Amino acid sequence: MLTTLLGLLLACGDSEEKQTIPAPPAKTEEVKPEEKVPAKPAEEAKTEEAKTEGDAAANMEGTKPEVKVSEKLITTGEIKAAQAKQIKGKVTKALNAKAKESGFSDVKNIKMIKNSCEAGGTCVGIGQGTAVNTIITYSVGNAVTVKLDDGTMKDAIIKSMDADKYTVQFADATESVVEQSALGLRK
Repeated sequence: MLTTLLGLLLACGDSEEKQTIPAPPAKTEEVKPEEKVPAKPAEEAKTEEAKTEGDAAANMEGTKPEVKVSEKLITTGEIKAAQAKQIKGKVTKALNAKAKESGFSDVKNIKMIKNSCEAGGTCVGIGQGTAVNTIITYSVGNAVTVKLDDGTMKDAIIKSMDADKYTVQFADATESVVEQSALGLRK
């Protein structure tokens, strides 16, 4: 039986016939025709625009002001104090002063790098913190919070700007002119 199988294999290998395998058909992508949206008449477009403006005043949605935050790591020199509990306060004061000199408005993540007291009662400390400056750029259409004269806060939309004066519109459709210092980010 083994010889028969061998004979068949040799007989198959000797045949000169070549089989051709047809190539698979090329893939084609179906192109869908674009759907055309009918143009709206000018009156409908104006009506929708008016509705959008009215809705914005009613629900007080607007864009967010642009906020840029810059940070810088700052370190104090050696600060001396008579007691250990005074070091942290002096380091915080020194870091705040250094931040203001560099044009930053605040310091966060204050930590003590060195804090030691000698036997004679003199304590020495070195502090480090991150100086932070936040710059908010307001523009027309921004959703803001306005601090009113009575100290309360009220949501508004900026309608126009003139130097440091901003005209804002509140939800009840009343308008007011306020200074930039009265504006804040809406939460």
